[in-house]
Amino acid sequence: MLKPTGDHDFALVSEQLALTVDDLTVKVAKLQGENHYLRRANRVQPHLRLVLRAEVAANLIALWHLAGYRVGRKACRGHGMTNDSWFAGRALLMAARVWVGDVFVTTDPALIEQRIRTTVERAKREPSVIAYRIPISKRPKSFVT
Repeated sequence: MLKPTGDHDFALVSEQLALTVDDLTVKVAKLQGENHYLRRANRVQPHLRLVLRAEVAANLIALWHLAGYRVGRKACRGHGMTNDSWFAGRALLMAARVWVGDVFVTTDPALIEQRIRTTVERAKREPSVIAYRIPISKRPKSFVT
C-alpha cells in the first residue's frame, strides 16, 4: 500500500482504497448470495428430519436393550436422550415390529438391525409410518391434524 507524502498522494491513496472497498463489497454480496443458495439447497425436509432422528434414537434404544439397560422413557432420559427422540425412536421400533406394547419382542441384533433398516427405507417414502405412532402431544406439527 502506498504511503501518502502530500495532499495529492493522499487523494490518490484514498481513491485506490475506495475502489478496493467497492470490489470487496461486490465479492461479499456475491458470496452471501451463493451461501444462501447452498443453505436452501441442503436444508433437510421436516419429514426426513423426523425419520433420521428416529433412526438414530431407535438404534440407540436397541443398543441399550441388547446391553441389558432399561429402555423406558425415564431410563433413556437418564442416559441423555430427549423425550422427543425417545418417542420417535420408539415409534420406529413399533413400526419395525420389534417393540410391542412396552417390551422388545426379540434379542437378535441382526433381526433388529434389519427391521430398523427396512422400516427407515419405508418411512423415507412415507413418514406417516412413524409419525402416527407418536402420541399427538409429542407429534411434529406437520403431522397433527
